[in-house]
Amino acid sequence: MIGLVVALLAAALADVRADAPGASPPAQAIEEVRRAYARCREIQKQATPVGLYQRRAGNPAVRTWQGELPTEAERTGRTMNLFTASGALRASVEDVEAPSGDWRQTIEHCFRGDGSVAFVLTVLRTFHGDVQVEDRLYFSPRGERIRTLRNVSDLRTGKPVKPDEASFISPKPQLFRTADELLKTVGPAALPAAK
Repeated sequence: MIGLVVALLAAALADVRADAPGASPPAQAIEEVRRAYARCREIQKQATPVGLYQRRAGNPAVRTWQGELPTEAERTGRTMNLFTASGALRASVEDVEAPSGDWRQTIEHCFRGDGSVAFVLTVLRTFHGDVQVEDRLYFSPRGERIRTLRNVSDLRTGKPVKPDEASFISPKPQLFRTADELLKTVGPAALPAAK
């Protein structure tokens, strides 16, 4: 009888998905994301980035991305560099600066060869709480988040701060599940050679 209960329990546990809340993702899934990110970093070192600036113009104001620096009145504080390999978008690095200058956020997307997002790194530096907040988001090839890691440190000393003891405003970054989704947002003229 005990053997049957153990067998049923083992079978039930085997059905728990790695991306289910409370479950740890399999080590091979994390390693696959790390390999994809390492490849993205290589591409960023080798490729010439396509630089974009966000522009706000019109009434009502419409935000668009372009390759030329907008006039000061049209700037939004957002810039983005796109990196390609073999004609496909493989990485992006977006910088967002608050108009007040109180905070700055960098959002880095890493895409697999098939265009799915593998990894997102966000780094927020803010004077609201004087902290730096680093979030590392790992994604499965299906686009499901499989791990989130957060490090909070003192902006001046670099020493770790417990996240629940830090008080800061954390702007939500725009996350892209695929390279195509990002390209639709910035517009097709931004990267005409991307597939």
